[in-house]
Amino acid sequence: MVIIKIDALLFWTILSGLGGAVTFLSFIAQNKQRKKLWIALGVIVVLVLLLVLLWPKLHPEDNPKIQQEQVPLEQTQTQQVAQNQPQPQQPVQQQDGAEAKRKEDEDYRKCTTISGCENYLKAYPKGKYVDEVRAKKAELEKNAPKSGSHNGHEYVDLGLPSGMLWATCNVGASKPEDYGSYFAWGETSTKDVYNWDTYKYANGNCKLTKYCNKSDYSDNGFTDNLTTLQGRDDPATSWGSGWHTPSETQWDELLANTTNQWTTKNGVQGRLFTSKKNGQTLFLPAAGYRHGSSLSFAGSSGYYWLGSLYTDAFYPGYAWLLYFGSDNCVMNCGGRDYGLSVRAVRSSAQN
Repeated sequence: MVIIKIDALLFWTILSGLGGAVTFLSFIAQNKQRKKLWIALGVIVVLVLLLVLLWPKLHPEDNPKIQQEQVPLEQTQTQQVAQNQPQPQQPVQQQDGAEAKRKEDEDYRKCTTISGCENYLKAYPKGKYVDEVRAKKAELEKNAPKSGSHNGHEYVDLGLPSGMLWATCNVGASKPEDYGSYFAWGETSTKDVYNWDTYKYANGNCKLTKYCNKSDYSDNGFTDNLTTLQGRDDPATSWGSGWHTPSETQWDELLANTTNQWTTKNGVQGRLFTSKKNGQTLFLPAAGYRHGSSLSFAGSSGYYWLGSLYTDAFYPGYAWLLYFGSDNCVMNCGGRDYGLSVRAVRSSAQN
């Protein structure tokens, strides 16, 4: 049995149609035209029935049943369209996964030092090489030379071919990040003013009285051809037997057997040297230099004396030094009257 629900608009439409029909029939009856009466009545009834039957199709928005039937169809079509559409995120995720795997493999290959192993374990706590890296780190730590001290001053063994041991802090400092003292080349004590007038081995007119290989620049034309600091002129010897300022050859060895990078240690900027052999590290603070009565470039540049005279200069008033900033680290030369830092070394063969 079909039940047709008629809303208010349809009801008033039908009622109006019937009212019109009654009025029309009354008019026909008064004129006694019975035949026309039945014809008109039949037409009205047919029109009303057609209106009732066709109204839901002509106005589906007014039919809740049709709306309810259409909703699942729309949802199904939407789901089908979504399923048929390509998923753009999947290739990106696969690509990201491949890149992450490549990066992990690359970092794993760097696990040849203790610091390299530590970096990997920190970056990949659940990586696929974790067990191998932990075992490799333990082996490196077991075989790595240990740091120590001599005459109360600590050193680090970087595994250098010569066996040279480098002090962990500057002469005059108590910690690796401390600047320490500043010395003119060939002097063993600090002072308030650094220039040629106060330099120990000059007569005040830049005429040298020691470490001179050219008579034109010496006092009274003398030459001694000394090119390496003697012990009594080396500030590092104040630490006791065996300690000295590194030579050009020893600095070259350090640079050749380590990597170095600009870094910060306990708030102090400088360069960190990491051994290529055993992963041990050496920090040099960017202590700047002193000239006149001023300290310059502290925190941005480091200047460290070598124990070697710079003999290539036309004027023997220069000595070798190591210079570094945030983007470079090179051997250079500077006036012997400047106050620079000193980092002491000693041989592992010495007692």
